[in-house]
Amino acid sequence: MKKILWTLLLIALAGLAAAGESKFTGKDSPLRTLPSMDQRMKWCAEPSSAADRLARYEAFWEIYNEEDGDDDVQGRAVRHCAYTLAKLYLETGNAAKCLWFLNWLQEHDSGFLR
Repeated sequence: MKKILWTLLLIALAGLAAAGESKFTGKDSPLRTLPSMDQRMKWCAEPSSAADRLARYEAFWEIYNEEDGDDDVQGRAVRHCAYTLAKLYLETGNAAKCLWFLNWLQEHDSGFLR
């Protein structure tokens, strides 16, 4: 009985670890396998529904937002993603997240006057 409980516990823990990696953030995701940042951004924009685009842009944000730079390609892509997420959150009725991204952009986009 004890062995069965340990096995079930290990299976549950493995499931929790796998749950943290979505189909869009895993190692085989187009966000990791497409060769250029431009192609990754185009992939995010492909779906026709706002909910599907939102899921892809959220995954992009999760992967790349910590490495934003001010003038590099990745930094510009991260800021473009933030603008798109703000718009998508507004379109889907999530004003709080929209406002969070607008505040983030105000702090991180060098185009804003400070």
